[in-house]
Amino acid sequence: MRKIVFCFLAFLSIGTVYSQGDDSVIIKSIANEILVNGKAYDNLRYLTKQVGARLSGSAGMVKAEQWGLNAIKQAGADKSWMQECL
Repeated sequence: MRKIVFCFLAFLSIGTVYSQGDDSVIIKSIANEILVNGKAYDNLRYLTKQVGARLSGSAGMVKAEQWGLNAIKQAGADKSWMQECL
């Protein structure tokens, strides 16, 4: 009985190792796609260099909020809206 359980566990561990290899290849391809064709760094650069400081209650905060809403809409979000915050 112990041999059967040992063989079964060995079989499961081998299957797990191969599936993790496939997962890491897929994750690597997604990461490469984001780094090559993503716009996150361009958006961050624009937000920090063009919009500028964003202190609470400042005009820069309002400008950043409007920029963020427009950026999300341009990215193709189904719904986007501003939520009031006290």
